[in-house]
Amino acid sequence: MQATLVPSEQAESIRYPETVKPYAIGRYVDPNNSSILHEEHTVFRVEAKPTWNLHPGAEGFRPFDPANRAFSPAPVNDDVIAEVNRQKAITQLMNQETGKLNHSLANLQETLSATQSLSLENQKLRQELAVAEKRLETLEQRWVRVAVLTNAASEVSVSRIKQ
Repeated sequence: MQATLVPSEQAESIRYPETVKPYAIGRYVDPNNSSILHEEHTVFRVEAKPTWNLHPGAEGFRPFDPANRAFSPAPVNDDVIAEVNRQKAITQLMNQETGKLNHSLANLQETLSATQSLSLENQKLRQELAVAEKRLETLEQRWVRVAVLTNAASEVSVSRIKQ
């Protein structure tokens, strides 16, 4: 939509202009620098900034004709109402499915966390099993040595007895 200029005679019904007042200043020495002399001149000060006219009943500017059909709301008929209701039903279904999906995702995250913890526990148990197997192998080797030594000692005892 293209902007419309407000006619100047109606501008005050919409917005109040700023208020500027002139002040006559005589000769004076600059307070920041004593080697500067200011000659007599006028200073303008903004006393009030522009503001909106909020008074009720003010006949303001109307940028468009309300009777113009281009600015009136679209007519509502049964087809439009049916389509809006169909879209509402689809939105509600999508919200329900999103809730189910979020619930499934939360369950999946819990399961993943439990699986990770079980994986760590399995890894620790495998390490402990490897250590236990080494110990068992060492004990078996010692037992074999002890058995060999015991067997040799008993053969020596039997041979001494036979002599």
